[in-house]
Amino acid sequence: MATKTRRPRNAASHSSRKRSYALATLSILATAFGAAPIANAADSDSSSSSSFPSIDFDALGAVGVAGAFSGLEVWSQSASSLNPANSYNPGASTIIERSSNGTLTQLNATQPGGSITAICARSKAPGTVFVGGNFTQMAGINASNIASYDPGTKVWDPLAGGIQGVVTSLYCGDDMVIAGGNFTAPTSVRNVTATRFHGNVAAWNYTSKAWQPLDFGGLNGTVTTMVPGVNGSSVRFGGEFETAFGNLGVNGSFSGTNTSATSLSDKWAPISLGMSLFEGGPPSADANFAMAPQILCPAGADGPGNSYLFADNVAGELRVSMYQKVFGRAFRLGNTFYQGRGTQNFSITSLPDNVKLELLYLDPITKKNVTCTSCQLFHEPSVPYQDFLITDLPANNAPNGTKTMSGFKLTAETWYGAGAGFHILELLSDGGWARSYDAYNRGACNSPEIGVNGTGSGTSNQGDWYQSSLATEWGGVPENVLLLTDSKSNIASHADATVSFNVDVAVQGNYSAYLHVPGCQRSGQCDQRTDVVVTMINNSTNPGTSNRISQNVQNDTDILVWEGPIQATSERFMPSLVLSIPRDAPAPAGDSFTVVADRVRFELRNSNETYQMNHAEGFGLFEYDVLDPPMLALNVNATDNLPINTITDFSSFGVTLAKQGLMRNQSEYVSSIATLKNFTFVGGNFTSANFTTGPAGVGFRNIVAYNVTQNTTAGVNMTRLANGGVNGTVTALTPIGDFLFVGGSFTGLGDSSAEARYIARYDPVAKVWAALSNGPDGPVTSMAALDKDGLLVSGNFTTMGGSRQVGGYGVWNTTTNSWVSEAELLVGQVSSVTVVNGTAWMVGSIEGLSQNAASGVAGIEPPAKDGMPPQIQVLNFAFQPRSAAATTATAAAPAASGNASSSAVLNSSAAASSTATFSRPASSTGVASQTASRRSVPTEPVSRRFASVVGGELASPMEEKRSGTFLRRFIPDVLIRPFVRRAAAKAAAGSTLATTATRNPLNRADAMQPTSLQSNGDAEVLASAFWQRSDGSYMTIIGGNFTTNAGIQNLAVYDPKAQRLYAFPALPTGGNANKPTVIRALAVDNNILYAGGDGGLASFDMVNNRWLTSGQSLSAKTGSNLTVNAIAHRPDTTTIVVAGVFNNAGMLPCENVCAWDTSSQTWSPLSPGVNGQVSAIDYAGSKASSLIVAGAINLNNTQTALAAYDFDSHSWTSLGNIGTSPTQARGPATAASVDDLNMASIFVAGRTSDGSEPYLAKWDGSSYQHLQSAELMADTGIAQLTFVPINKAHKSNNILENNRLLVVSGALKMRSYGNVSSAFFDGQSWTPFLISTGSSGSPGIVRTFSRSTEVLKFPNLHHLAVGLVILISIAIGLGVVFLLVLLGLLVALARRRPNRGVDVPISPSDEMLSTEKKRPSSLLATLNAATENVMGAGAGAGAGAAGVGAAAAATSSGHGRNTSAPLTTEGGYTTDPSSHEGMTGRSDYYTDESAEQRGGAAPALGAIGAAGAAGAAGAAATSSGHDDEAGVEAHMRFSFEATHPSELGARAGESVTILDDSDEHWWLARAEDGRVGVVPASYVL
Repeated sequence: MATKTRRPRNAASHSSRKRSYALATLSILATAFGAAPIANAADSDSSSSSSFPSIDFDALGAVGVAGAFSGLEVWSQSASSLNPANSYNPGASTIIERSSNGTLTQLNATQPGGSITAICARSKAPGTVFVGGNFTQMAGINASNIASYDPGTKVWDPLAGGIQGVVTSLYCGDDMVIAGGNFTAPTSVRNVTATRFHGNVAAWNYTSKAWQPLDFGGLNGTVTTMVPGVNGSSVRFGGEFETAFGNLGVNGSFSGTNTSATSLSDKWAPISLGMSLFEGGPPSADANFAMAPQILCPAGADGPGNSYLFADNVAGELRVSMYQKVFGRAFRLGNTFYQGRGTQNFSITSLPDNVKLELLYLDPITKKNVTCTSCQLFHEPSVPYQDFLITDLPANNAPNGTKTMSGFKLTAETWYGAGAGFHILELLSDGGWARSYDAYNRGACNSPEIGVNGTGSGTSNQGDWYQSSLATEWGGVPENVLLLTDSKSNIASHADATVSFNVDVAVQGNYSAYLHVPGCQRSGQCDQRTDVVVTMINNSTNPGTSNRISQNVQNDTDILVWEGPIQATSERFMPSLVLSIPRDAPAPAGDSFTVVADRVRFELRNSNETYQMNHAEGFGLFEYDVLDPPMLALNVNATDNLPINTITDFSSFGVTLAKQGLMRNQSEYVSSIATLKNFTFVGGNFTSANFTTGPAGVGFRNIVAYNVTQNTTAGVNMTRLANGGVNGTVTALTPIGDFLFVGGSFTGLGDSSAEARYIARYDPVAKVWAALSNGPDGPVTSMAALDKDGLLVSGNFTTMGGSRQVGGYGVWNTTTNSWVSEAELLVGQVSSVTVVNGTAWMVGSIEGLSQNAASGVAGIEPPAKDGMPPQIQVLNFAFQPRSAAATTATAAAPAASGNASSSAVLNSSAAASSTATFSRPASSTGVASQTASRRSVPTEPVSRRFASVVGGELASPMEEKRSGTFLRRFIPDVLIRPFVRRAAAKAAAGSTLATTATRNPLNRADAMQPTSLQSNGDAEVLASAFWQRSDGSYMTIIGGNFTTNAGIQNLAVYDPKAQRLYAFPALPTGGNANKPTVIRALAVDNNILYAGGDGGLASFDMVNNRWLTSGQSLSAKTGSNLTVNAIAHRPDTTTIVVAGVFNNAGMLPCENVCAWDTSSQTWSPLSPGVNGQVSAIDYAGSKASSLIVAGAINLNNTQTALAAYDFDSHSWTSLGNIGTSPTQARGPATAASVDDLNMASIFVAGRTSDGSEPYLAKWDGSSYQHLQSAELMADTGIAQLTFVPINKAHKSNNILENNRLLVVSGALKMRSYGNVSSAFFDGQSWTPFLISTGSSGSPGIVRTFSRSTEVLKFPNLHHLAVGLVILISIAIGLGVVFLLVLLGLLVALARRRPNRGVDVPISPSDEMLSTEKKRPSSLLATLNAATENVMGAGAGAGAGAAGVGAAAAATSSGHGRNTSAPLTTEGGYTTDPSSHEGMTGRSDYYTDESAEQRGGAAPALGAIGAAGAAGAAGAAATSSGHDDEAGVEAHMRFSFEATHPSELGARAGESVTILDDSDEHWWLARAEDGRVGVVPASYVL
């Protein structure tokens, strides 16, 4: 965690601290020589002048915190949960300001249930921010869907009542803000007529502070985006709407009709149906209504003889067969109202392909275009007819809306009154037409009914033309045509032969003329065809414009022969297209030639008398100069039609989109617009009708462009992007530099040739897509350029670039092509962003903010300046969200397969750059995907990679500086488990523990773990430790229940040099060794890592980079879950104590607590163990002579929160008990810590027995003193207690010394400070320290505050006057001189004294240690072996640890049970007597003979029980010549206190048995309780 070089302190403060240490030393010396006590000058003013405690980081070493959190910061008033500004409601929509340095600040939010979908800000002062969406309140004030915020005054404005509808887009211009969306009008309108607001757009004037309509009134669909146009005053609109442009009439008003989706259809010529066959029905029984053809040209009003009725109360169908190929554009239907009858719903099916056509019509009520296949026919006499246009959807197979057919079926599905019927039926063309076979031209109609039209088109000819029938390619339908055939030698003689097509057009305007030429292949005429001349006569004064074309076409073809205006000079004028044979027509290949005259078609493009359709009806795009005042005077309405002279290239591109099949009714829309270089790009949700993939693919998907340097008015300027676009909706386009960044919900390119998940980069010059590596894991909804090379991205995602958890936003650096790690944490989803002058404004569903994004662990660094809070150092990795990472049930640290960067342990040499380390989960498996662009990590051996981290050499354990780790922390899951019952009755005699399990009546689930300490399945770090490398730097080891974005699970090590997290190698498979999964406890001793958790304990050699696979493992009885939840090294010993839920260590019974000797590699029980749940362990007493165990403990049928184990007496003691009195612990303990090894100052925390509230207390050696209960509220959960030294004293009190603070960590709910994760307590008052945020935005949990220093040293903060210091120094100097003289005299006197033996020895004599060694069976060998055994096992080895190898010589069956065997790195444990030479029976003791063969005493094998000690005594008695193996009974004359492991402590008068009296000064004795050791001979009576 301590990943930075320690910052230098202020020189003055550093020197003053050194001076205070020196003065403290002088004070101690002066007191020793009888000087008066030195007063503490700081007592009078011990409080720090700064606002934050001055922590002594030098004494702590490396420092860090870990727990269940995603964000961490030092507590402040501004960050306090009591501050209303820090309350977040995910059901509301919140506005966040991101400053240029990345700091996030909440502005305010909507009411719960409100949503903000759009935001913009003025670039000029005062920089007003506007938000729009769907809400009724903003910042507590009533605001209807739009509001503004003034950053200067910090005041919100509802903008005169807001908008009546949803706002989906905003545009902040220089003079006004424009709101777009799906609404009718502003709520409050003044100074203008409300009728000028035509929907979906409105403007707020900055100056008048009032709403005003835009000049064009509105648009007919939702506006989703707005961007600047081609000049400073134009705006481009995109969305789900349609546009139409036309010309003004002479009176300055628009002409048109409300009966059609386009006004052009009023002038389209009907196709003659006079020669068609009508079939179907059933018709009405009334003959006056049974003739269907009478509705083609009704002679009078709706009624008998002029309308067609179906039979009563049945669905009806008319089948119309035309026996010719026609090009239909629309159907005109007029309903009948006779006697209340009429058609309600109908459908039309084309023949012969049987396609149920989708039609487009104008809803007479809403005035909006609607599509249908089962269409509703309006039943209101004021609407005599309606036009239903054929759409150009692929399913209709009608390019540009023109359908080729030979008939159709009209089905009446539902009806009004007694039955269905019709009054008018017409099939309309898209202009005018004429056929060479004049019988087809019978379209004249003189009906008086409105909407019933006829056509006067006809044909005349001269020359040798004759009628014939040709089979067409379309459905095989034969058609009548005119032919002229003769010998090819006579071509020139037919130059006067002509066919004149006279076309009846209803209006003047621009037309396109097409000549239809039947294909020659089907008719077999390809060797007869030649050229013809087509002459267009468009007015009465024009002799005509001629074009020469070839009729030698294989297939039926419509040839465009002319484009231009048709101008009528008189009412009787009809334009003509004349077909003739040129004199020089080329001779065909055959002997004869044939010329065909079939039909012509005039397509109306636009007109001065009506509006254009195909050229000027667009989709989703509109550009307008919002500050052009002359347009307002025209009273235009963009929801209907706009003047043709207002169309821009951008609007014209909307016409192109419409021609490509895009339609508002198909849920297609434009959502983003951007211009880069010479291209304008349009993105959204759409697909062109002709889209295909492959090398020759055409069309586009979701994004398309046009070249701004080319004219778009023809509606044909379109640029397909590479691969056709992308395969999902495009919601955001942002150009930066030479590239266009595209965001949306897509996952790949349009042709599915490559993956591009949610964001991609497009090069319009090279026409190449590039995916942004390690991008978001969800759709992108908004983007904005940030600074010079930044791209701010927001959307529905949780991770970005594999760096750490993000709340729906991230920043891409376009220069380095990498994701930028945002320092702050945002929990939630950001839906929209905008950037103005370096400040970003973000809106969305926000659940929480934190100054530092940290995944469960962080380093704590000294402050940059004295008096300031410490600094948080974030580690460079991130957890997978729990939804993506399955709960781990495998090995604790599996190698991350498929991800080289995480599979290697501590691979700093192979570490890639920070951008290369980012990874994104490819699936819910939690394993990061590898991409070709990611920098790979070399796969050298693990040991070599490890060596690169520790300094380039494979250092031995002795070369590494030992770094003990002292971890005491709360383990939540274990604490709520039921108690583990004892496996068997305890065998040790004299045990003070209860021999039978007693049911604990406490409600431990509530008392041990409140809701606030439950992580709710989030990834969390449950333990952390530090390991010091040979260069002195620290690496942080973390364990818990997590999966990182790189796939590392549950155990990892962080290298601050490489700034990377590495996985440990996978635990070895097979064998009986424990394989912990969820890691709950960590400790490092002598370069060995001990990792415990669910599944037991494992050890790892940090230097040699390998798991130690041999050794006896922990085990639990059937039905219990094996767990290790606490590990602590006993200072200055080789003992590691492990606590949890287990029953055995190997074959050795160990109930929940056991000691491991790192030297002898053996387990030792701590008497019978502990009955109950252990939450924390610590040490107390001189030389850590006692183990303190905290939790829910049953000791001698007493429920206690604390118990102590004495390593010298091997006994357990209850420290008080649980109860309700003021001197008792109020419930089980969740945390405990000993104040500087002081048995009379143990701090303990937990919850009351009923789980209703927390408690914090101090054990003073006799009772509990409860502290500050009022500050900690009921929801508080305390996970850990520990201490920190301070440099400036706090106010003195009788609870805690003034040079230290108690650190209380967990999930604290504090009355004065709100939610706090870690706080300091000085015995009287609290100082909040850390506040953390969970992945869901709720308060996080700090479970551990860890340090690299094992035993703390607290500074003496007494300060003395300089004069007094000088006087004391002189006195001490004189005292030292006197002491040296006195010592010299004593030494001289001692040397002159004769050696008369030692009557009352106080320690083992030098003579004893220098005596010549005897055989191992001798007394001295026994004593030496016993001493070696005890020293090897540690000062706290198990009961009766004096047993030695010599015992086996006395008896081969004297050991009643197995002991643990040595831990090796090569072999395993064994109980096989044949596996060791010289071993007897099931005992692991060596015989005398085997010891002699090995040349010395038998090695110590670990702790043994009382039976082993008795065996050793028997062997000693035999060797000393006593016949009685029981020894000689004696009594102690004086009390003797043992000061060495080989000595036997006994009281005066106590009975002992002398086993060996061969030595002059020391006798081997056995006490009544079975203890064996030596006592002074002069002490025995």
